[in-house]
Parts: sequence; structure tokens; C-alpha cells
Amino acid sequence: MGTKRILIVEDDLAVQEGIADILEVEGYEVLTASNGQEALTVLQEQRPDLIVSDIMMPYMDGYDFYEAVHKQPEWVTIPFIFLTAKSEKEDVRLGKQLGADDYLVKPFEREDLLITVEAKLRRLEEVQRPALERAEQLEEQLTRSERLALLGELAAEFAHEIKSPLSVITMQAALIQRQLGTENRQVAQDMARIIKQSKRIGEMAQNLLEYSRRAPLTREVTDIHQIIEESLTFTSYLLTKRGITVERHFDHSLPPISIDPSQMEQVFLNLIVNAAQATPYEGKLTVSTRRVGDEVHISFADTGCGIPAENLNKIFEPYFTTKPRGEGTGLGLYVCRNILTKHGGTIEVESEVEVGTTFTIKLPFSH
Repeated sequence: MGTKRILIVEDDLAVQEGIADILEVEGYEVLTASNGQEALTVLQEQRPDLIVSDIMMPYMDGYDFYEAVHKQPEWVTIPFIFLTAKSEKEDVRLGKQLGADDYLVKPFEREDLLITVEAKLRRLEEVQRPALERAEQLEEQLTRSERLALLGELAAEFAHEIKSPLSVITMQAALIQRQLGTENRQVAQDMARIIKQSKRIGEMAQNLLEYSRRAPLTREVTDIHQIIEESLTFTSYLLTKRGITVERHFDHSLPPISIDPSQMEQVFLNLIVNAAQATPYEGKLTVSTRRVGDEVHISFADTGCGIPAENLNKIFEPYFTTKPRGEGTGLGLYVCRNILTKHGGTIEVESEVEVGTTFTIKLPFSH
């Protein structure tokens, strides 16, 4: 399947060069970076088949780099090997909890490096490569409507494959939580968050599977503000990291509304993340609710870069995206619109370049 490309992320230049020399002698193509930030730039230009990353690095350490890589769908299948200068259980355990494929303790022997690398690449060929090649071949042949049908098949595979690693994460976090008891309250709380978010990912995967199969909505009479607040809480790290202020203008006299909470949360999360990514540092996101006749209107207004007028009619089309290559699938807003259509609602957009964008959701109180 051609020469394998390996990205080495290591701030110790001597170690970095030593690993590169070993791998290049074996015929691998080697990419290098000195920290996580540099590595993300390299990833934008060339996709490696495997990542070997140190943990302790300046600017962005190995853990943060791993999480940044796995936020991108096109990178999430790349095998990841951690390097650690010590064999402490905390390093190994955290790496495994994050989902790393393996780890090596420095200093390591040449044979240990090659065995670990070869095992991960071999597994990649056996499990992942055939599926990716099959998808690429099909994409060349299929029309847009046929690609949407393929999306359902891929969603089913994704929902099935993600269950095992999520189960491991949840069980390990629960075990740690029980072992700690009341000894370390903060860590126990962190484990509870891991368990909660792992379950949330599982639910989202299942929702994607059900949506691809055109499953009926699971409606509940719900306070729409509760779903909004949960979505803002879930994205609070991203918003805080980008210095984005959130303003709420809620009409608390609104009655509960019959919706599918999980699917509606998916819509809200997509709009909030899009707004955060489009908004410069220290911008603002304003979330508003109001009653208009027999409808509730929910608006997400950002102070971001805006959308050019010629693209406003295209943003809800499947596979259309204005994001740089590798940063968007072009399916988010398309899925949002379809979810809202199933609810009997609509979504509208107003935007001005360099001023901001407002998405307004309109949902009937009864449908």
C-alpha cells in the first residue's frame, strides 16, 4: 500500500533525530515536529499513517495534541503511540484512558520501537485501510444522492465500532472512581465527568445510527432552555478557550415544547461550535428565545467573520463547506435542517461579512 508515513512529535532534538534515523533506514517516510502546535500544522499539509508523540512538550503537550487530533473526523483513525520518559502508572493509565493505541517508555531499544510501529501499521492495514479504500472507490462512482445513502451505511459501522472503546473508557473511569472513594474528591468528580461524556458520545453515535435509518423522533415535553444550557455547558471549554462571551436573552414564560431532546441538542451543539470557530478571539455569542405566534424562535448570533452572500443559499447543501480542507465535512448544517424538518420546524440564516451571522430556528409548539 505504498511507503508508510510516520509523524514524530518530540521536543528533544536528539531523540527526534534518533527515532527518525531508525525509521528512515527501515524505509518509512518521516515527518517531524517539536510540539503539538507544530504537529497540527504538519497534519494540515500531510496526513501520516501513524503518530509517535512525546507527552511532556512545551506549548502543547502530548495529551492536548492527542485530543486536538481526535476532534477531527479525518484524523481520528490515525494510530497514536505515546512516548514517556518514565514508567509511572499515571502516564500509562491516562494515555490509555484517552485512547492511545500504545506507549513506549524512554529510553527504549530500536527493536521495541520497530515492533510497536510495525504492529500498529499492520493493524491499520488489516482493519482501516480496506474500509477507507472502499469508501474512496465508491465516492468516485456515486452521485450526490447515492453518497447520502452511503452515509447511512458508514454511520451504522461507526456506531457499531465505537461501542467497544467507549465501554472500556466508561468501565475504567467507574473503576477508578470506586477505588478513590472519598480520598480525592476532585479526581472522583473528573471521573464522573468522563463517564457522563462517554455515555453522551454513545448516545450521539446511536442517534446518528437511528437518523441514518430514518428512525422516528423520540419526543418529550421539554424546557427548551434546559437543552440550550446543556449544549452551552458541553461547549464551555471551547468558548472559554477562544475568549467568547455568551449572552442569554431568554423568554422564560415559554411553555415546554414537544421535541426529541437528543436530536435538538445535536442541532444546538453544531450551531454553537460553528459560531465559536467563526468568531475571532474575545467575540460574542448571543442566544435568544422568544414566542412568535404558535412558534418558538431560537437564535444564535455571533460576531464572527460572516458568510458571503453568494454562499448563503448553499450552506445547507450536503458536503458544502467554506472551512479549510480537513476541517469540515459539509454535513453539519444539512443534518441540522433535516432534524428540524422532522420536527415541523425550519432554520434561517442572516449574515454580513466581518459583522456576524445569526441562525434562527423556528419550532411549532404543537406538531
